[in-house]
Amino acid sequence: MYFKYVIVFFISLFSISVFAQDFRKIDIRARKAPKSVQKDFDKLNEYLIGDLKTDLEKIRSIYTWIIHNIAYDNSAYKNGRKRINHSNQDILNRRQAVCFGYASLFKAMCAKAGIRSEVIEGYIKNQQSGVADITSMNHAWSAVEIDNQWYLFDLTWDSGSQDKQAARYFMISPEEMILSHLPGNPMWQLLDCPISPAIFRKTNPYVKAHLQSAVSCFSFKDSIEVYFQLGPVERKLKNIQDQYSYNPVQENKEELGHSYMDQVSLLHDRAAALELTDSIEAIKSIHLQIIETCQKATQYIDLYDHQKENLAYSHINYAVILSRSLPGVKKKEALLGEMLNHFEKASQILKSLPPNLLIENALEQIDFYIKWVEEY
Repeated sequence: MYFKYVIVFFISLFSISVFAQDFRKIDIRARKAPKSVQKDFDKLNEYLIGDLKTDLEKIRSIYTWIIHNIAYDNSAYKNGRKRINHSNQDILNRRQAVCFGYASLFKAMCAKAGIRSEVIEGYIKNQQSGVADITSMNHAWSAVEIDNQWYLFDLTWDSGSQDKQAARYFMISPEEMILSHLPGNPMWQLLDCPISPAIFRKTNPYVKAHLQSAVSCFSFKDSIEVYFQLGPVERKLKNIQDQYSYNPVQENKEELGHSYMDQVSLLHDRAAALELTDSIEAIKSIHLQIIETCQKATQYIDLYDHQKENLAYSHINYAVILSRSLPGVKKKEALLGEMLNHFEKASQILKSLPPNLLIENALEQIDFYIKWVEEY
């Protein structure tokens, strides 16, 4: 218990020092960035960071420039988000963004400064009514690591504020942020005991009372470290798995299914690389992972025809790879049975699809393999 209190005390001291810091000189310099650098990502970053020493100062400079120079793209929002920023360069050129664009640009500029950050997607309460719609993610904001501690930011809301100087959402406390922002992944609440979607939908006084009564039950910092140890595709999948587990609405269900198929694409690339080696066990393992991951995806979404076709080819490839082990296997019946099972699954899938020349050739090949297995 003593150790916990020491940590809390240290964090509170750090927070006090942060908010006591005078950012006026940094803010003035950031707002005076010359036009000659404002559309060049690298030059703009170099100007904003300048000779600033600490990560906090660098973040403040980047934050100030963005909220004063990037306007909210209302036309894109009203047009069903059909004209969304395609890149950070696009944001700099047009000087407009929706919430995800703000957070993405901020993340990219932090990364250029060697600072770890993340785009947080989630749900917000209507600022007028206080009502929260948690059926579909409707906002994005930011988390940044400073001196081994994570802090929250919302550039979009500060950009749209009448008083940008106040920068209310610059390193806003998790306890304050959760009154209006609910991350899809609960670890990004940065709370020792994350609240549920049901609690978030309550009134703010209710949420505050709940936070005061909560006990420590979660190490968000450990979870974030595990998250960042994953590769980009695995990280995305883990994030959406957690989002669906936390809030199993239809949108998250579909996102999870599509993320499994993104994982399949990565596995296909790995399989192609392994084909150049003689590692039969590794190749067999990767094709089995492809099949199992596709099957997971089908629990959440209906596969497109081309995805079903690729799944069928994975069954074929796996069965063919199994055949390489036949000469050294004592109980061949079990292995032949497994091969036959995969050939038949491939055949069932392909026969359910609109016919084309490739599918017809594949079905003929499967018939040949099945006869070969039955006669072996």
